[in-house]
Amino acid sequence: KPNGYLKDFENIQVELEPIINELSGRFPTPKELKEKNYGLYQGINKHHGGLIAVRLQLGYANDELDILKQIVEDMQDEQLWYDILLKYR
Repeated sequence: KPNGYLKDFENIQVELEPIINELSGRFPTPKELKEKNYGLYQGINKHHGGLIAVRLQLGYANDELDILKQIVEDMQDEQLWYDILLKYR
């Protein structure tokens, strides 16, 4: 890809499309995106405000609350988050 390719938001959409299709139309979690295309993950964070901003911009969430709910769901299997949630119950 040419230098600066991921600065163009349209290219972010182009690169995300096959990943989203592979996930049956679901936006990837940070872990999934890192595993599938680490360069894209970096480009999103460096040039477009991070995954939450891109997810909102592409219409995969209505607001920040939708994002928070998804993050909690994604992290349910992570022992660290489980421990944190128990501690601050």
